[in-house]
Amino acid sequence: MFGFFVSTIFIFMGTSNIVDKFVLKADDYSAMHQLLLTIVTLYFAVQLAGFNKTRCFNGKIREVVADFAVPLAVIAGAVVANLMTVPLEPLPVPLQFEPTRTGRS
Repeated sequence: MFGFFVSTIFIFMGTSNIVDKFVLKADDYSAMHQLLLTIVTLYFAVQLAGFNKTRCFNGKIREVVADFAVPLAVIAGAVVANLMTVPLEPLPVPLQFEPTRTGRS
């Protein structure tokens, strides 16, 4: 049940991020290219997740590729995004690595 809840949050946040690019930031960034890049990355991750059912390579390599499907798809999407010449909004990353709320232990 917890996995379903976390997945729902990620789907909602991802969808609202793409909608914001079309509604709020359409003048600054290429929203259509970002949507296409998102869909291609998702498709690539789903295809790699099913890689263990193919006949390519041996069983161990197929299992490793299927286990690391999402990181491999995100890395491939990041490489493609860096090769694109249209303006894409980068992910918001903090300047330094620290806890969200200070004072917690």
